[in-house]
Amino acid sequence: MYAAGMTIMAVSVGEICENTKLAREMALMGNYESALVYYEGTVQMIHRLLITIADPTRKSKWQLVQKQMAREYEQLKATVATLQMFQHEGEKAITPLTSGKRHKNCCYSYIL
Repeated sequence: MYAAGMTIMAVSVGEICENTKLAREMALMGNYESALVYYEGTVQMIHRLLITIADPTRKSKWQLVQKQMAREYEQLKATVATLQMFQHEGEKAITPLTSGKRHKNCCYSYIL
């Protein structure tokens, strides 16, 4: 079943639960990069667990859990990308005015 020389480290359900909890807590606290690491680790741990499961019903349930974790991971990656885009756009928007002149289309010209 396994390739020659390939060793599979045993994965405990407790480790998976703990990593899932940490991933979600980190995400809620705004520690997105750490959360991504925990999510990725959780998905990999479930993958290693799935290799060892023979019972089709149990395997199917764990596959659903893995899909959910992968979905949460992808959603968090998208959130991080969006935040980075806003930060990048914000940095571009905050530029010093040159020589104190206002642009002729500045909103002040409409008020005066």
